[in-house]
Amino acid sequence: MLRCSVVLLVVAAAAVLSAAEQSGQQRQCLWHAIANGSASSNWIEYAGEADLTGGDRTGGALDASLTLRTSGGAANSDARATLLDWRVEDRSLILAGDFSATSGPLDTLHNLLADHREFYSCETAEPLFVMTTVTALMANTNFDGSFDRHYDSLRVPSTNGFVKTVKSFGNGAYTLPIYGGAMALHWLLPADSHLAPVGDWGERTMRAFVVGAPPMLLMQLATGGSRPEEGKSHWHPFADDNGASGHAFMGALPFLTAAHMTGNRILKSGLYVASGLTGWSRINDRDHYLSQVVLGWSMAWLATRAVARVDDDGLVQLLPIATPEYSGVLVSLRF
Repeated sequence: MLRCSVVLLVVAAAAVLSAAEQSGQQRQCLWHAIANGSASSNWIEYAGEADLTGGDRTGGALDASLTLRTSGGAANSDARATLLDWRVEDRSLILAGDFSATSGPLDTLHNLLADHREFYSCETAEPLFVMTTVTALMANTNFDGSFDRHYDSLRVPSTNGFVKTVKSFGNGAYTLPIYGGAMALHWLLPADSHLAPVGDWGERTMRAFVVGAPPMLLMQLATGGSRPEEGKSHWHPFADDNGASGHAFMGALPFLTAAHMTGNRILKSGLYVASGLTGWSRINDRDHYLSQVVLGWSMAWLATRAVARVDDDGLVQLLPIATPEYSGVLVSLRF
C-alpha cells in the first residue's frame, strides 16, 4: 500500500510539473477586449459574463475587481479575478488580471454527465469497435495461447518484486481512496494554486473510473473469457467474467489521466508506458491472456479519453453580449 501511494503521488507530481509548465502563466493572466460590435477573450478556465465593479483609474492608480461567473460552463463554478490593468484602444476596453476559481461536487457531477455523453457517442464507438475486433481475433485464435507459452519460457523470477508493486495499482481498495483525496483538493483549492493540478488529476481519474467501470464489467461478462490456468482464451459470452482484465483497467487510469494532462512528449510517452505495467504484471503471473489485458487497458483509454475531451471541449465559445455602451459577440478562447 505504501509503495502504491508513493508511486501514485509521483505520478501526480509529474502532472503538477507539466501542467504548471503549460498553464501557470495562463492561469495568472486574463484578458478581455470588448469592442463596439465585437469582443474577444483569452481565458483558459471558463467562458463567462463579466461585471466590472469599482473601477477607477486615476494617475496610474487602480482600484477595481472583476467578477466572472460561468454561463454554460460548470454548474457551480465561481471564478474571480483581481483587475491588474486596463486600457482603452480603438473604443475597446482591455482588461488584465489575476484569476482564481474553485470547483465543487456539483461541478464534478455536471462533468460526469458530460463524460457519459462523450463516452456513449460515435467518437467512442469507432475505436471501441476496432479494439474489440482486434482482441476478438487474438482471443479466438491460437494467438493468445502461443503468446502465453512463449512469454512463460522467458519469465524472469527476479522481477517478481516489481511485478507485485505494479500489480497493486490495479487494486481499487488501495487506489480509489488516493484518487478521492486528490479530488478533494480539486474542490478545496483555487485554480491558481500550485497543487491544483494534483486535484485536477484526482478528479479526472475518479471521473474516468465512474464512466469506464460499468462498460468494463459488461465487457468482462459479455466476452466470458477464462484465465490461462482455467482454460483457453476463447470467448464464451456470460460463461465467465475474465474476458477483460480489471487490474489492467484500474492500473492504467491514473497514468493515462496524467498523460492526457501533459503536453510534454517525453513525459506523455513515459506515462503511456507506465499505464501498461499493471497489465503486464497480469500476463507475467499468468492471471490473464494478452487479449484480456489489451481489452482492459483499452477500456481505460476510452474512459480517460472521454474525460479529457470533455475538459478540452469548448475551446472556442461565442456568447452574445449587450450593454448600454456595447453590443456584439464575446468570443472566448481557451488555450
